[in-house]
Amino acid sequence: IERQARLKQLFKRIDTLDSGYISQREVDTYAKSLKMPASFVHDFVAEGDSNGNGWMNFEEFAAYARSKDIALRDAFDSLEPDDKGVITGKQLKSGLRDLELRSGRYNTRKKLRQKNLDAVLQSVSDNALLNADDFRDLLVFMPVDAFRTVQPYYMKVGLDIGPRRLAIPDKRKDGSPWGHFVAGGVAGIVAKTMSSPLNVVAIRTTVGGDGTVGLSRMFQKIMREEGTKGFFKGNLANSVSSAPGKAFDFFAYSTYKNMLTRGEPREPTNVERLLAGSLAGMTSDTLLYPLEVISTRLSINTKAYANSLAAAAAVVRQTGLRGLYSGWGCAMLGTIPYTGLSFGTYDILSSAYKRATKQESAGALPTLLCGVTSGFIASTASYPIYRVTVRMQTGLAPSSSIANCLKLTLKEGGAKALFRGWVPSSLKIVPQAGFSFLTYE
Repeated sequence: IERQARLKQLFKRIDTLDSGYISQREVDTYAKSLKMPASFVHDFVAEGDSNGNGWMNFEEFAAYARSKDIALRDAFDSLEPDDKGVITGKQLKSGLRDLELRSGRYNTRKKLRQKNLDAVLQSVSDNALLNADDFRDLLVFMPVDAFRTVQPYYMKVGLDIGPRRLAIPDKRKDGSPWGHFVAGGVAGIVAKTMSSPLNVVAIRTTVGGDGTVGLSRMFQKIMREEGTKGFFKGNLANSVSSAPGKAFDFFAYSTYKNMLTRGEPREPTNVERLLAGSLAGMTSDTLLYPLEVISTRLSINTKAYANSLAAAAAVVRQTGLRGLYSGWGCAMLGTIPYTGLSFGTYDILSSAYKRATKQESAGALPTLLCGVTSGFIASTASYPIYRVTVRMQTGLAPSSSIANCLKLTLKEGGAKALFRGWVPSSLKIVPQAGFSFLTYE
């Protein structure tokens, strides 16, 4: 009621002819009295005139003002008013430059263009006192083209979980994208290095050569025969992909997101996020796949290769460039169940937590737990395909066909054989995710 009365009062101040309608000329006159340039409000009536007659009655004026009301209130609160709900002109000037308004069906983020920002700042003195209503009355006249859309950039959640990275993008509004590249790259290196012992054990068990050796005995065997270095074989090739991987994720996700949203300045839907994340993950994994093959070959042992370059040269010499993509088709096939389950489970758990706690954001620890849980479920469900992928990467697969390889694995050891190496592979999820997340943050 109070807001309605204030709108009527404002409408009457603009309606100098007391006709019950306001024209663009009257809006221009009112803007001039506030020392605003006419260009600042030049489309106000055209935007709010719902029936297209060139005038605005009070109902149209009120509806147009209300459409901006919530966004403006949230924007005002972000300027940190005092206990009386007031900000100074100086606060307005310092905060308005970075102020974001959210509007529209897709809650799009917008900022004032510089020229319009200067116009607002010129009309307010440093000592002026403004409450929320004053703030709304000042900014409600801003036309659509006074804003520029803030295109959010996306980074993947700082969690390297399971056989493939978790394909759930994380919206980052603060800081530079390059800062997130560095943080993501360092986090990936730390996480992969800390979980390398489990990764080596998992790969060696997965390929089948030491399938009958227990987890503790495998650790003892590696320590006895190869020393501490044995637990970090292939780690260099595995870790070096972290930084470019984040960069590829970012640019690929942005590209696919723009394709799926047709370049519209809005947030993608959940389905679009899933598709963009999946395609971005497949793109970055494809570009960096040779490093994964080299890392896997170095991990299984052994003294056949002196270093990563020697391993790459040996693979190319034996099987050509195609050898660097051994198992690629199987790896890409595995992204389908992995991505779908990880995305779906993460979204369900995160949404359930936010509903239960009535919070907009899940927070750091719940996000980590949701990510670990979703990664565990997804990696378990897709593990048979992952095992075939690893065996193909090492050149030890019984067949070059995915279907035949699965059939022969079942024939060799039954369903249990499909999950050989699952225990160490699953155990590495927690430290890998934990170190990745903590280092990233």
